[in-house]
This record gives sequence, structure tokens and C-alpha cells, in this order.
Amino acid sequence: RAGPGLPRIGIDARWLFSGNPSGRVWVREVTRALVEQYPHHAYVLFHRPSEVARPLPFDVAPPTQVTRVPVRSLTGLGTALWSLPAAANRAEVDVLVTQYYAAPRVRAHQITVVHDVLFESKPDYFSRRQRLYFRPMRRMLRAADTIVTVSTYVTHDLKRYGYVQPHQSLAVVPNGINPAFAKVTAQDVVAVRERYQLPEAFLLYVGRLNVRKNIDGLLTAVSEMRHQEAPLLLAGSAEGRTFDPRAYIEALGLHDRVRLLGFVPDKDLPALYGAARAFAYVSHAEGFGLPPVEAMAAGTPVVVSNTTSLPEVCGDAALYVSPTDQSAIARALDRVWDDLPLRHRLTKAGRARATQFSWTRTADLLMRLVPGHENASMQDDPRAPNTPSSLFSA
Repeated sequence: RAGPGLPRIGIDARWLFSGNPSGRVWVREVTRALVEQYPHHAYVLFHRPSEVARPLPFDVAPPTQVTRVPVRSLTGLGTALWSLPAAANRAEVDVLVTQYYAAPRVRAHQITVVHDVLFESKPDYFSRRQRLYFRPMRRMLRAADTIVTVSTYVTHDLKRYGYVQPHQSLAVVPNGINPAFAKVTAQDVVAVRERYQLPEAFLLYVGRLNVRKNIDGLLTAVSEMRHQEAPLLLAGSAEGRTFDPRAYIEALGLHDRVRLLGFVPDKDLPALYGAARAFAYVSHAEGFGLPPVEAMAAGTPVVVSNTTSLPEVCGDAALYVSPTDQSAIARALDRVWDDLPLRHRLTKAGRARATQFSWTRTADLLMRLVPGHENASMQDDPRAPNTPSSLFSA
């Protein structure tokens, strides 16, 4: 059981090992940070039955208690409607943390995290299957007591499309990044250069290969650059409404300049960012946009879109472009490629900006939304942060 007076916290961990990429990273990193910062709490993780016995991707040190409970796998909607509420009630959790779908008929206080509702404003960027998955979300979200968004942009969208009820409270809790991105060494970069046979200087994109990420616009911009020697490396896998860049690369005559790295393991990403001369992320729409922050933490200058959440997240630490103006993207890439003072300025500003985003801070802000969290201050690890609730700084 939890320490005296402390709430028993349930976490929907069905995406801990697989599922939506944003949701998978969020539940893994937030759960890790919670058990490290608040060791006197008891946590109940609700898993898919096939994953309940898998080793957790983080250590759990005494006195933290983590109970792992299998939840019968139905459809995503069916699990949220029936299996998860029943399991949460049997486990007698005081708080249940879910993502996107809130679970009805749960006796616990429910906090539901929404990463975006871009399927409302940008439906063409989503597959039919994705749109069908999200269709019940508006009704399901009514069961949440507190709705957490990852940016004020997402909060505005939730209100705009009628997802928030009068009885619900809203909070913005930004995503974080792993500290490893800010600890890249010269030796790490050398090792990754050798492992992937990287060029001496290159532009980098990291993320999903789908239509929303505007890979076609980025490739067109690279083809229009003044610096025709500048190579582009694309790291990521096809997910969602996919875009296969290979035909585009051939049509633009970029087969000698563009390289597809495919999926890159987490352990190699920090040094890959650190090896790049600049990072390009000209996505059409984001609810948050984690890769630019990771690149900034690694000291890499970033070029990003001037749309949706990206200006809110990147602040004054990025070079902004319109994602629909390929010529403007090309000019920005040329600037960052050959302007050393600009790169130094962006690197300095980026490192400073990235310090605002940590999973430690995310978990702390989330815990502040838990009823009864005040009782934790005298029992939990005194190293737990006491950050203010102000979120994004200019």
C-alpha cells in the first residue's frame, strides 16, 4: 500500500511497450520519473496480458511499490469502456492516469492526457483507421475529471472543437526529454559516425515518415538549396498515413544526397543529433514536437515550422519557416548550413531552451494535479523538484 495519507495511483500502461509513439514515450518516461521522485506512493500499472510479465524499462527501488495488472485486450474502445474500468475499480486506485480515452465508471479521480486533436483540424494527414480510432474520443473524454494537454495549442484546439465540459479542469503539462540528449560527448559522436558511416557534415530529420511531417516539402527544399553538396539524413519509420520518400528522392535527383537511416535505437539518437550540422523539422502540424527539443539539447541548430505548437515549444531558439514554402525552407537551410555565427547563436539558445523540458518536471507537474499530493511532500524523496506551475517561457 501507499504511505499513510498518500493516494494509490493507477496508470494505463497498455502503450508502455507498443502503440502510439507519442503515447509510448510519454507513459514510459512519466512512469519512470514518478517512481523515482515519489517512492512512497503505490503504483498500479495496467498492461496488455501478453506484456504484464515483461521487464519494466526502468528500475524500481524500495520503498516504491509497483503492482502490475493484466487488462483484457478488446478493441481500444472496448478496453477503455469495460476492461480498464473493471480492473481499476478492483485495484482500488485513488487516481487513474489515462491517455486520449478516459475510462467511464471508474470510481477514482481520473486524469486524462491529450497529445493533440489534429485529426479534427487536419483530417487529411490521418488514415481512415486513425480517424475511426479517434472518433469516440470526444464522448469518452467526458469521464475525465482533469484533462492534461502537452501545449497551450492543444488546449485551444480542445476548446475549439468542444472537448471540454464545464465540470472539468484543464492543465498544460509539457513533455520532457531524456537527460542523455544534453550529455553527448565527442567520443559518442565519433562512435556513431563510425557505426553509421556518417558524412562529415549533414542535415538531419528524425521522426515518423508520414504526410503530416512534410517530408516531400523538405526534400523539395533540399533540391533547391544553393549548397547542392549538403546531404540530408532521414531517421525514422513509416507510421500513420505514410509517405514513401524513395520515389520522391529519385524524381528530384537526390539519390546521391539523401540517405534513409530507418529506425535508429534510442541509445544512438543523442549522438546522431550531435553529429549533425543542423536539424530540420518542417512538419505541417504538431501537438508538441519533441525531436526539435532533443536536437536543441544536443547542441544542434534547428529549423522548424512556424505553425501550431512549434513556436510555443521552441521559443527564440529556432529558425522558423512556413512549411508550405519550399523556397523559404531552402533559404533557411542554406543560412544555417554556411552561417557559423548563426549556428553558434542557435546552439546557445537551443541548449538554454531545452533545459525547460525534463520528464522530472513533467512528472512533478502531473503529481500536483493528483488529489492528496500535498501529503507527499513530507514523505517522498526530498530531491523531488519544487518547480513552479508556470509552463512555457518566452
